[in-house]
Amino acid sequence: VLLGGLGVLAVLLVVALWWLSQPGTPTASGLDDTRVAILPFEVRGGEDLAHWREDMVEVLHLAIQGSDEVISIDPNALLSYTSEDPLASTDPARGEAVARHFGAGWYVLGTVTRVGEHLSVIPRLYREGTEPLDIEPVVVEGERSLLSAADILAQRLVGVILSRPGVRLPGL
Repeated sequence: VLLGGLGVLAVLLVVALWWLSQPGTPTASGLDDTRVAILPFEVRGGEDLAHWREDMVEVLHLAIQGSDEVISIDPNALLSYTSEDPLASTDPARGEAVARHFGAGWYVLGTVTRVGEHLSVIPRLYREGTEPLDIEPVVVEGERSLLSAADILAQRLVGVILSRPGVRLPGL
């Protein structure tokens, strides 16, 4: 009887560990590890690029929506929520608070920087209470190429979130 009880307990433990490791499972803090909040990007290099502060939220959201396994927080809700807090896009603690508000286990802070004719897009992916994870930046030539940069970045972000580098998503 004792061995049977230990066997049942071991099976329950294995099932619980498996369930907790599944995508979409709430973390210990109640956040969903398949939800990501893309915060407004910091933009450097000229007023003509200022619209990319919010546009990167939109295009990354659309690109990530190509994944069936990762959910990007609605950009309209997120932009409305952060509109009164300009530091939400640069301060990891504020970014974490925004992500927590939306139940997201992950959040992205980033920059778009113009250097000559090139634009560099550097995302920083965070999980609650952690240092940023390295996501390779994308450098493109001109604003028109920022959509393709968003596709590349979305694939990299989703790959890290799902622990599957090289994942492919449909493009914008």
